[in-house]
Amino acid sequence: MHNLFLGEVLHHCRRVWGIDIAQDKQPTAPKLVEHTPEDQQKILDKIFVATCLRAEKKLVAIRKDYLSAVARFNNIVGSTSSELTKQDLASALLDWASKNDPKTLRLPPTLNDPAARFRLPADEPPPETSRYDIFSSDVLEQVRADIQATTLPSWLESPPSNFGSAAHGKLKADLWRTVATVNLVITTVRLWGAVDASPEEQEVLQNFVHLISAVTLATRRSMTSERAASYDYHMQKYLRGLHSLFDHKLVPNHHLSLHLRPLLELFGPVHGWWAFPFKRYNGILQRMNTNSWSSDMPATFMRSWYMGSNIRWLMRTTEWPDEPAYGDMIKTFETAFRDRVRGTRVTDILNVVQNRQPLSFSYDPKRAVLLIQDIYESLLHCVNLKTAHLFCSAYSSSGTKNTSLPLAPSGQLVSSIEHDGIRFSAATAPGARDSYVTFRSPTGSVLAGQISQIFYHQRAENGAFMVEPFLVVRTFKSLSEDHAILDPYRRFPDLDTQLVYNDFKTRPHVISLNQLVSHFAHYTYTPAGIEKECVVVRSLDRVRGPWRPFCSRADSPIG
Repeated sequence: MHNLFLGEVLHHCRRVWGIDIAQDKQPTAPKLVEHTPEDQQKILDKIFVATCLRAEKKLVAIRKDYLSAVARFNNIVGSTSSELTKQDLASALLDWASKNDPKTLRLPPTLNDPAARFRLPADEPPPETSRYDIFSSDVLEQVRADIQATTLPSWLESPPSNFGSAAHGKLKADLWRTVATVNLVITTVRLWGAVDASPEEQEVLQNFVHLISAVTLATRRSMTSERAASYDYHMQKYLRGLHSLFDHKLVPNHHLSLHLRPLLELFGPVHGWWAFPFKRYNGILQRMNTNSWSSDMPATFMRSWYMGSNIRWLMRTTEWPDEPAYGDMIKTFETAFRDRVRGTRVTDILNVVQNRQPLSFSYDPKRAVLLIQDIYESLLHCVNLKTAHLFCSAYSSSGTKNTSLPLAPSGQLVSSIEHDGIRFSAATAPGARDSYVTFRSPTGSVLAGQISQIFYHQRAENGAFMVEPFLVVRTFKSLSEDHAILDPYRRFPDLDTQLVYNDFKTRPHVISLNQLVSHFAHYTYTPAGIEKECVVVRSLDRVRGPWRPFCSRADSPIG
């Protein structure tokens, strides 16, 4: 996948957009209107009349390229007249007219074709800047500002704040993945997908979205033939856009990307066969102390690697007895051999192992607090949806309690919890960046919200006590139908990104861990046309496909 991250993405940012030199590029100036030969003659005639009348104000009001051409055609100024201002050229023409008969002023011939800039026949055509060269210094500054304003979870490394400058050094493939699929998506869609964006900006954005959609689809942790076909569609559209928009010459990485579809269909998700593990092992080898016994290094390295792999697999897949001694052993192992849960390599491996031993949670009744009634009623509904044994409310009448057991109305508050090796935390905890999540509602829709509380809850089930963590999530309000039409992110469903209002619904959801979908990148701004502050929800789900549109009525908390 280095072909996609360090090939396609890096190549597009540096060679197509010129991010490395963007800070030296000025914002695209308004394009001059092309003048037909007839229009050109009319402007030349105006210069002749204004010179004869010695009308300085009228001369200054005429475009500089016409004034320069007339002055040079009559040898009034030299070939360096491009350095002169309109006022300088007008003064030179009037000074000439004061010493000569202005009616002898010669006008240069018009050009044969319409042109945006007038020139003499002997002049070389000026280099035309592509109208699609729109990644200017202003855009780069917007990207840098958005990087600092975007909240990412702790497992995702943030790009450098001076992105686009040589000062930050070489970026690894993982950072290129983040900056392209998260930060550049947030900024470019916000700028170039707005209602007032120019046609050129919209075309450049569409081309970039095809690239990001292809990269995102190819690197998901699940793969289907339809997803592989969708990757191929986006990649072909992207490469055709490179040629039609930028007249860009394709490179071997582009050719290689067109051969990826059959590999996705044959071998499945790329995290099982991509180059990240080999790159990591190369780094380990470079840092190893060989003690000058380099000949023994391959065997030692392979022996140690297999030992580590076998014990990790054993610990993760064995169904250990449900006894405190084994629980302590598992916790000690996880603590001692915890990997660095950050970046592409680890987060794409964590979900490979299925059916691992469920984590046990220690419940301390002394730390339990009474849940507020709204949260308790939502908890009751959540528990009854997932268990065969129905519980009743601890606040219900005695008649109901005779048919079912009351659910305990208290829980032990915790600041954070780990699920599949990923940390989730409450908004009030120090790691609040891990509190923005998407989750699946009981109706199946995916919603976005922020975790406000995490608590352990203990209940009696099948003759035994069980402890389960629950999350209280404040859900962001969905856009109205009128505003949803103005959401620039919804135009690109494969980006998995949408806007919601930066406002929470009145009642929170209470969810279990298996309802979590993923974290999301959080960024706020006020879109044109909506005129309300909104949150960009850039999903970081790398397993499933794009979510269903947010629902507003059927997904209200129940309780």
